Amino acid sequence: MPLPEAGQIVLESVNCDLCTGNNTKLLYRRPDLRMRLYQPEYSVIECINCGHRFVSPRPTKESTRFLYPETYYTNRGSSDPRQHRRYIKQMSYLPQIKNGKILDIGCAGGAWLQIVKQNGWECYGVDFVESGQNQENIEIRYGYLPELSYPEEYFDVITAWGVLEHVHEPSRYFETVFRLLKKKGAFIFMVPNGDSLWSRWAYKEDTPRHLHSFRPSTLKKYAQKYGYYFKKIDFTNDVYSHPSSGRGMIKRQLLRKFGIPWSEIIEPSHRFTIKALGKAAGLLDHCLIHPKIEKLFHVSGTIVVILTKEI
Repeated sequence: MPLPEAGQIVLESVNCDLCTGNNTKLLYRRPDLRMRLYQPEYSVIECINCGHRFVSPRPTKESTRFLYPETYYTNRGSSDPRQHRRYIKQMSYLPQIKNGKILDIGCAGGAWLQIVKQNGWECYGVDFVESGQNQENIEIRYGYLPELSYPEEYFDVITAWGVLEHVHEPSRYFETVFRLLKKKGAFIFMVPNGDSLWSRWAYKEDTPRHLHSFRPSTLKKYAQKYGYYFKKIDFTNDVYSHPSSGRGMIKRQLLRKFGIPWSEIIEPSHRFTIKALGKAAGLLDHCLIHPKIEKLFHVSGTIVVILTKEI
């Protein structure tokens, strides 16, 4: 996919999705360090009223299609051993329900749902774009969940694995999921931990595809606002095949303090001082930061949350 031209990425300034406030403070600015499709830096800000963190100005819905090249969706089939381990881990969060109905938001081709189906569930999926690797016998619809038509109080479980941080209006998703869940139904989702070393200090959020940086405290406010019971939060680095660890935090923080540009932080630098600083900080990262320690202190890169419609 060719790099988008500047005119194709349209930015919009927005209020806080959680409380609709517009009193914010800047946390940091960074470019697209993952896909490197468009170079200007994006601002990650925090709402002073409720503490929710998000990108603003951000790409509009129409512009986001330029930020997801085809390579973004590769290697997601269950035949990949790493993905299979991830899918089994996701299965462990599901309740024991006989003949339950489940909807997976952001299902891609439905590879995980195929495993869920083999365990006795009636499976449905939804995604933003159509995948070329769709699983047979899985009903998948395409578009934004709040704009799709599903029966109310129809699903026992609705899941979203690494999805809510990508959507423009997560509040509409919380509201829609609550409406679609049966009584005592569960909303199980995984998001990056906005309070983690990985997110806040190592600058590893997938900005600008990650439009929201959720924190345990603000997720509890979302739950309360839309009527959920906050059942459980699991601080984990074990779901994704590559742990969302904050290793690299010391190196990136140090080089940023010295005013080193992003281009020389994420790519090998030829300058001796930068190479020396990077190696020294990298050694400290390796010695002081470990995924198990991050989990223990609730600063792991990802969190899995379980909300229920009733206690």
